[in-house]
Formats: sequence, C-alpha cells, structure tokens
Amino acid sequence: MPPWPTAIVGTGYAARQRAITLSGDPRIKLVGFIGHSPAASEKFMAEFGIGTGDETLLAGAHLVFVCTVNRDHGLWVRRALEQGAHVVVEYPLALDAAEGAALIALARERRLLLHVEHIELMSGIHQALAGQMAAVGPVHLARYSNVVARLPEPGRWTFSVDLFGFPLVGALSRLSRLVDLVGPVASVFCQNRYFDLTPDGYYRGCSCVAQLQFECGAVGQLAYAKGAGCYQSETRLELAGSRGAVIHDGEKLLVLDGQDTRILEPGSRRGLFERDTRMVLDVLQGRGELYTTPERSLHILATAAACERSAALGRSEAVEVPALPIG
Repeated sequence: MPPWPTAIVGTGYAARQRAITLSGDPRIKLVGFIGHSPAASEKFMAEFGIGTGDETLLAGAHLVFVCTVNRDHGLWVRRALEQGAHVVVEYPLALDAAEGAALIALARERRLLLHVEHIELMSGIHQALAGQMAAVGPVHLARYSNVVARLPEPGRWTFSVDLFGFPLVGALSRLSRLVDLVGPVASVFCQNRYFDLTPDGYYRGCSCVAQLQFECGAVGQLAYAKGAGCYQSETRLELAGSRGAVIHDGEKLLVLDGQDTRILEPGSRRGLFERDTRMVLDVLQGRGELYTTPERSLHILATAAACERSAALGRSEAVEVPALPIG
C-alpha cells in the first residue's frame, strides 16, 4: 500500500520533472536519488530535500525512475528489476535491442511493471495528427525532418557517441511518432555523419538520414540533425495518403484533401511528464492503463538498431525484433 518508497536515477531535466510530480503525490515517498555529477547532485538535493545514494538505494524501493544518460539505462533498469522494484525508464530502454528484449523478459519473469516513456505520443500535435489519419487514408509517403541549429556546450552528453548512442537510437521518439502513425517498419537504409568527432567520442554536430520501408508498403524518410553543420532549425512532418495529406511545419497543422486546406490547432506540449507519471501510479493501484507498451518500444529500438547497422555497413538492413518469451 502507498506511500511507496521511490528512487530516481539521474538529476537532469527528466529527473527533475519526475521529482516535481512525485514530491507532490501522497502515494509516493521519495527516499533518494542516484546522481553522477557532484554539482548537479547538490542542486537536486537542495531543491527536493532528499539525499543521494548508490546502488543500495534500490534495495528498499518499490518504484524506480531511470532518467540518466542513455548508455546506462539498461544497467539501471536491470539493477532495479533484480531488486524487485517496478521501473519507469526514459527512452531508449537500452542502446541494444537484444538487451532491451532481455529486460522485458526479466520484468515479465518477476511480474514487475516496466514502462518505457514515450510522451511524444501524448502530445497535442501527435494526437491531432492521429485524429486526421482516417481522412488521409492509407499512407504512401512519410517525410519527417528534425533539425536543431544550436551548437552544444562543451562535454554535453547528448553529443557523445558513447553516452547518447547512435543518433536515431538516442532520439528514438522520432521513429516512434512515425511508427505510431504509419505502422511497423520492415527495412531501412541509413547514412550518418558526425562533425568534429574527437578521439573520446564527442562531436559538435551530426546529420543522420534514414530511408524507411514500412510493412504497409509506404516509404518514408527521416532526417535528424543537430549542432555543427546545421544552419536553420526545422521540424516538419508530412504524411501523404490515398485521400489527402497532413503537414506539421513546427507551428501549425495543415490538412489537405486535394480541394481544400484546413488549419488545425496543434495543441499543447506542456505537462506530459506529469501525465505519464500519474498514469504509472494509477496503474500500480490497479486503475487505468498505460498508453504504450515495452514491446512496442522494442520494435522502435530494433528499427533504430537496423539504421545503425545500415549506416555502418552501407547497405539496406531488415528490422529484426528480438524474440520474447510467450506469456
């Protein structure tokens, strides 16, 4: 019965958003957090009034939120599950699809909740897009461009090959949105370039472009770029189908049916971490259900992993989702 002892792994933006919601919910007792940077840990401790700890903190936790660098997601999820705790982890579940499958299997074996956050699916713009898919009809072309023309701070972990992972693995939500709207991906062809890559694996920019063949027959292109080599930020998603098209240009949502063009309100992106957190707590109380599953996230991760193999080998790669035990 609540209040449930709860721990947080991480001190960054996502960890802070989780802590804000958790600290105000009577079902939760925050017992501590696990940080990496002393300076960030001191700030986190002061803001939320909880102490820092190490792996032993997990032993008494009923629920653990994993919000650390992407490289360490799989490590901390396994540690928490092995201690008997339910787990919420920010995407990606792991940097490797086989590891992700093993973690899902472990959660099933221990009968524990494993929730991989994909709050992009709850955003107002995504819900507005999804609401127009019947009017668009079967999709035959999908194009998604996400470009961030901002140079990183020195040592920023999201510009580390080791800590962030391959661009489309670390930025898994871009693939997640396309798969939710169009369907599973069968094969990919991907090219990736890092700008100013240093011997220790940090870079100042990347440009990654993937050609996607969806199982439904649609073709797609996903472009993800950030930092050096980018000169104008852009977010644009276009889906063309048999009856019409939808276009999100970053500011507005356009719906075209061949004759008319309608402009829709894209909705809000605020409060998504809070909604996600409260959904998890409700489910642990036996109320409601979550909006996504770890199995769905595993397909997205396997698609991103296929992109990584394709970029390394210079050839098209099939999406191979690791098998999970039945039940």
